Amino acid sequence: MDLTERYNSEKFMMYDLARANIETYHNYNLMGIIMSGSLLTYVFSKFIFNANVTLKMPLDFWSMTDIFCAFINMIGFSLLYTITPDDVLDYKAT
Repeated sequence: MDLTERYNSEKFMMYDLARANIETYHNYNLMGIIMSGSLLTYVFSKFIFNANVTLKMPLDFWSMTDIFCAFINMIGFSLLYTITPDDVLDYKAT
């Protein structure tokens, strides 16, 4: 086996490994989006509660932080869902 064939064989194996790991990650990605959505549901339920009672629950710092973190997580998970093996592998470095 000459060097070109070996390089192409290793490149294919790395591509296949990256593809398999990305497919595994996609399962966890969905769980992350669902958990972030549940955090948003919690904060929105606080808004609904406040709309229907006389004694309001204040929108504290932690609720605002929950909203921010949930949106950032959902954006991050959505961006990572679109990753491809070519994005992971840097062929120029080899």
